[in-house]
Amino acid sequence: MSIIVRMGQAARFSLLASGTLAIVVALYFASYSWFENPAGIFRSEEGTNWTFVWDTWISWFLPTLIGLMPPAFLAHIGWQWIRSDA
Repeated sequence: MSIIVRMGQAARFSLLASGTLAIVVALYFASYSWFENPAGIFRSEEGTNWTFVWDTWISWFLPTLIGLMPPAFLAHIGWQWIRSDA
């Protein structure tokens, strides 16, 4: 298998794996922040302030995605390398 194909597979894997985990992490912390409602900024008598919920979600999603993609990419390349020697 060529190196280009392997790198493409690793890129696809890293995007899917890190994207899935980033969605879960962001969803957890946005939900937790909404539930805890510090200083009443997430919800009030008027309802939910979806702008703050979205800002919290995106502020967890993007750094988590960016932080997990390189290790996932390298892990997949390493996995392919180990499997090719077997």
